[in-house]
Amino acid sequence: MAERGFGIDWWKKALRSGKQAGFRSWRDFLQHLKMGLLGMATMALGACAGDNPDNVPLYGEWEMTTRVTSVTIDGRPIPAGRIPQQVRDLEGAETICGEPMFSDQDWQEDDINARIPGSCAFDQYDVTPTFVAGRGRCSASAMQVQFDPVIGIGVSQSEASYSMELILEGTAKLPGNYGNRYIKAVVVQDGKRLGDC
Repeated sequence: MAERGFGIDWWKKALRSGKQAGFRSWRDFLQHLKMGLLGMATMALGACAGDNPDNVPLYGEWEMTTRVTSVTIDGRPIPAGRIPQQVRDLEGAETICGEPMFSDQDWQEDDINARIPGSCAFDQYDVTPTFVAGRGRCSASAMQVQFDPVIGIGVSQSEASYSMELILEGTAKLPGNYGNRYIKAVVVQDGKRLGDC
């Protein structure tokens, strides 16, 4: 399979600190990171027709815009123009008919787990009519590297809009003598209700 936009030379340049070089196994790691971010940042909407009266956002046509606001490796920011294409592919807009269900912890976990290899669970999940906050851990069992990141979400919500910030961070233990690297990615998704569908 051909690489899309970056290779080991990119990582060597992006991660170089003194004489440290990039990793040979980052392609697999980055693909997993992309799938995890995509799964968590791309909100699925409630499938049943009609509004859930216990849920704040209303059923309807929703436009969602996703952007990667930062990626850091060992605390060093990766400039926006140097973020790999696979991560930049997370950005974009889509329109879907449904109902954002951020207030349902089980729904949120199921949505995330349906999209990534591995599993995530929240050990803290607090819901108010205007804000949802969650924190937990993911286990990336399908990766060739050990990576069990902490996941955190914060969602400001109303009947017709929301803004979600998702943070995925943790230490990736790479095989061989490549050691541990601390990865942090921040993704923001904004949604607005356009009307009925």
